[in-house]
This record gives sequence, C-alpha cells and structure tokens, in this order.
Amino acid sequence: MNLLEIRQKVIELSGRADLATTNIDTNDTDAGIDFYIQSGSRALDLELENRISFSWYQVTLAANASIIPMRHCRYVESVLTVDDEDSEVALTKFGLGDLTVKYPKLGATTVGTPIDYATFPIVRPPDQYAYGMPVNYTGVIVMPPTEEAQVIKVYGKFHSLELVNNSDENYWSNQYPELLIASSLKELERFYRNREGVADYNEIVQDKVRKIDQDSAAQDAAGNLVMEG
Repeated sequence: MNLLEIRQKVIELSGRADLATTNIDTNDTDAGIDFYIQSGSRALDLELENRISFSWYQVTLAANASIIPMRHCRYVESVLTVDDEDSEVALTKFGLGDLTVKYPKLGATTVGTPIDYATFPIVRPPDQYAYGMPVNYTGVIVMPPTEEAQVIKVYGKFHSLELVNNSDENYWSNQYPELLIASSLKELERFYRNREGVADYNEIVQDKVRKIDQDSAAQDAAGNLVMEG
C-alpha cells in the first residue's frame, strides 16, 4: 500500500476526517494525519529489528571533499571506499576527538585516499536550514579528504523511508500495511492521551510483532543449520 492508501484507511478507522482534506472519499491531501503515520513507522523501526534496518548508503564524494551527511541513519556500522572494480576497502573508525588529533587541520588536510573516518551529528539551527543547510543529519567525516572523485559506502542501521508523497511506499507499508495502520492509530491515540485507545491498538501491534519475531527466529535458526555428512 502507498501513503494515500494508508492514509485513507487510518482516516476511515479513526473517524478523523478533519486530519485530511479535499474529499471525504479520497483524503488525498494531508491535514495532520501523515504526522501520525510517520510516527507509527518510526515506532515500528525501533520496535523491530527487521532485515532492512541494516542497510547501506552510497555516495560519490567530489575531489577535496570529506563530509557525508545522511538522513534517517540510526548508527554507522562501517565505512568503505569502493574502487572502479567494485573492490571495497574498510576505513578505520575513530572517535571525532581522536580523528581531530590525527588530522588537526581536518578539511584543510592534504588530500589523498580516505583511510579513516568518524561519525558526528550535524545539527544546525532552523534558521540556517531555511538557507539549505542540513538539520538533524548524521554525518560521517573521512580523512584525508579525497584527492579525486571517490565512491564511499556506509553500512549501518537506517529508519524506513519517510512517506511524503501519496505514491510513496516504505518497508512497513509494503510488507505489513495492516501493522503500519495499527501503529499509526496507536500513535494518534497516544498524542491525544487516550490510554484505553493506546492499549487497544498496542495489543494489535504486539500480536503482529510477536509473529514477525517468530518468523525472524525461524529464519535465523535455518541459517545456522550445518549439513553433516
């Protein structure tokens, strides 16, 4: 299901037609309900370690560049350079303070092939965001800065894609739409401080979560089987 279909069902089950606009039958324009849908999606990301949580982000850094901003990144597991033959070389992880000790000039360091990296939060005031500056991104800084265009791959855990346009889909809306709908309704009740409603929808969510956990456990067990002979 896409965002429009999720929104329509959430509106239908909640009776909150005031949180979408245009037509009562289509609800094709958000008027507040998408906030709860996105909150429901994030809640599921934190509730379940699904197989797409661990993913990777690839970017081509321009020459003399060193900073990689990423949205929706929960944490970074590893960073690698990728050459023209798709061979990957892992960079050495540093704390930002230790990286600064090794490269005191940071961005002004003599260029080369990146061999080290550190993570840091990129948080800028909202007034700067209005001028195109990133806000609340996770940043990776690689050192030394790139001598030429360089492909960098970042492995880590990421939140599901944000649903913005009516046609957008993410992992939850595609694989478990009924769970996303229930989680969205739970978040709606939570923000309106309806404890009974939260408890009712939480029961639905947890029942589905248990079944997904069982599937994940079965898949892990199958992966650990060793053929004897």
